[in-house]
Amino acid sequence: MDQRDIGALLKIITDKMKAGGDADLKEKDLTFSQSTVLNYLHDRREDATQKEIENFLGVSHPAAAGIVSRLEQKGFVCSYADPEDKRNKMVGLTAKAKKITGEIQKKIRFGEQMLVHALSKEETETLRRLLLTVYENIDSYKG
Repeated sequence: MDQRDIGALLKIITDKMKAGGDADLKEKDLTFSQSTVLNYLHDRREDATQKEIENFLGVSHPAAAGIVSRLEQKGFVCSYADPEDKRNKMVGLTAKAKKITGEIQKKIRFGEQMLVHALSKEETETLRRLLLTVYENIDSYKG
């Protein structure tokens, strides 16, 4: 049995997923994080504030701003001031992004299947539930 700590295993898994995702997305001039933002916007079916993207990714404001800025430079998103609150920056998909999000989502589904292919449906749901609990533990920890 592998004796590595849970945290170490999660880091190794995350790093492998990110490396594989980045390699698959390189031909589209996207990173794993950038594709995550595109999928988030696609699934919402409406524009989002940069703050919503920041919260979804669980990253700092500068990190989210950098991802959005690079996506905008590459022509995948457009941004504008929120008409209801000019302090908010709204972000939406461009036609260029809409053309490729279906293909990216297929790759994500394939990656998800690869992660759990040796697990039963019940085991997969248990894993999902446990990982959500771990996430909530970390997210709520104030120490």
